[in-house]
Amino acid sequence: MFTGIVEELGAIISIDKTLAGTRIAILASAVMGDLKIGDSISINGTCLTVVNKTEHNFSVEVSPETLSVTTLGQLTAGAPLNLERAMKLNERLGGHLVAGHVDGVGTVRNRQQDGNAILLVIEAPPEILRHCI
Repeated sequence: MFTGIVEELGAIISIDKTLAGTRIAILASAVMGDLKIGDSISINGTCLTVVNKTEHNFSVEVSPETLSVTTLGQLTAGAPLNLERAMKLNERLGGHLVAGHVDGVGTVRNRQQDGNAILLVIEAPPEILRHCI
């Protein structure tokens, strides 16, 4: 589970096709401290599992299904990524509960600046809209 609050902006180092799908190597700093292989991490809102870690980067495997229902398949090396480690139950919940399991991709139909906020109109498939409030 995640709070939806981005901890840092990481960057894609490389994207490689593997037998399991696609491996993405990510440059990061703030999330690296206690990150370990097997941890869940939210990348652009999608829950993925850490499969490799070095001092300054980590890698995740992305299945073909996840690539098809998220925007992760459209990213290239150097692209920025929103990163958030899974929440700890002994800490304050500063956002809201987010599972990070993606059911589809919406399309931004309108973007309007409203003072310090941005108002978005997002079109989503009907099978997803029935679950939205």
